[in-house]
Amino acid sequence: MSITGREAQVTGDLHEFVLASAPMAPPEAAWFAAILAEHLAWLHADGRRVGPFDPGVRVGDVDGRAVPVVVATAPPAAWDGGVGDIQAVGELLVGLLGVSTLPAQGADLPDGGPPDALWSVVLGCLDLDPGRRPAAAVLARQLRDVGRFLQLGVAPWPPIADPPDDWSDQPVASEMDRRRPLVALVAALPVTPPQWEGWWR
Repeated sequence: MSITGREAQVTGDLHEFVLASAPMAPPEAAWFAAILAEHLAWLHADGRRVGPFDPGVRVGDVDGRAVPVVVATAPPAAWDGGVGDIQAVGELLVGLLGVSTLPAQGADLPDGGPPDALWSVVLGCLDLDPGRRPAAAVLARQLRDVGRFLQLGVAPWPPIADPPDDWSDQPVASEMDRRRPLVALVAALPVTPPQWEGWWR
């Protein structure tokens, strides 16, 4: 049983799917990779990794929609903290987006390439320093936020406000004032467990 609560019917090879689908629309590429990152988060929490996506990841079908399906994991001795899987997600996105040549580290993508919001996530996965690559759960959230932004125009992350010109004029918040938003957030949390079915929509 998959984490979605529904079995995906395996229909094809991941490499063939990328070749047939590229270049994929950026929102769809983000959603596809987000589903895979969600699977990886569960595996990594258990100390397991996929390793090479070929043959570890296949393509399945759920309600007519292509989804990635993890069918094999690497032996425990191959555990690397999950950083190799994260790099593989970045490489998968490069293939899905139809980018034939990666730009030099730190260089901008040529005009007409994938949107900056998605490409910044790709570069994070491919960071030369494995310690700076995002965790799988964080990556899944990033990809879902970017996919929603590209599809619906909803900003993936709130803008960072500029600091005031003169900090001396700002009142100092009390400890209770600082804790009040967190208390309100905890009080608003649902008491029932989340339902996973249909989570990829």
